[in-house]
Amino acid sequence: MKTKQIMFMALFVGALSITSCSDSNDDEVGMNDCQTCTTLLLLTSEHCDNGDGTVTVNSNGQETTVDLKGVSFDVYITGVELAISGTTCK
Repeated sequence: MKTKQIMFMALFVGALSITSCSDSNDDEVGMNDCQTCTTLLLLTSEHCDNGDGTVTVNSNGQETTVDLKGVSFDVYITGVELAISGTTCK
């Protein structure tokens, strides 16, 4: 009997340890995922993942929406860094 209680408690604690909680604001997934990119000439632009397959780019006071065409935000940022030599994004 005592062994069953110990096994039940161990199972219960184990189940609690693998349970995770997520953010309840599913509408805002990716909304704050922004990268600021700087070129060698110190020109900067901000690229923000909208969470809907698009990115908002702010550069020199101009805002543009870019369609990711199925690629991830990380792949897009890598492309931005490779497009102009010396560009870094953080």
